Amino acid sequence: MKSYRSKIGRVYFVMTIVFTALIVLSITAAFAGATLTAEKITLVCAFVAAMFGLFFATIFPMLNTRYVIVEDRLIITSGFYKKTIALSQITEIYEKKSFGREPALSATRLYLKYVSGPEKGGVGISPQNQADFLKSINKESN
Repeated sequence: MKSYRSKIGRVYFVMTIVFTALIVLSITAAFAGATLTAEKITLVCAFVAAMFGLFFATIFPMLNTRYVIVEDRLIITSGFYKKTIALSQITEIYEKKSFGREPALSATRLYLKYVSGPEKGGVGISPQNQADFLKSINKESN
């Protein structure tokens, strides 16, 4: 078993910091003018909802996005997303720059095309050490 964490791109990291700062600054500014208890309760609820949204959209994937090669399978995990692909089903691997919604935290990605029965698919991933990841994929699939 070999596990690879996702590379975190600068854009993803900066977006997380900016969104966190905006949420904290906006709630701080709103509290400065809040005088009624009902307003404060509403602001606290909005802040908690925004922080949960931020956590599940950006921080949670940062903490658990990984690609694990186990025997003859690749297991991709990112946030609540989990996909298992048999290495023998991978037909093509190539580099691709993309900001698309995939289990990758960097724009520099490896795109895996695979065939699972009659179904064709593809997924973009961004392991920290792409060269080692490719060696492991090739070694395990042979």
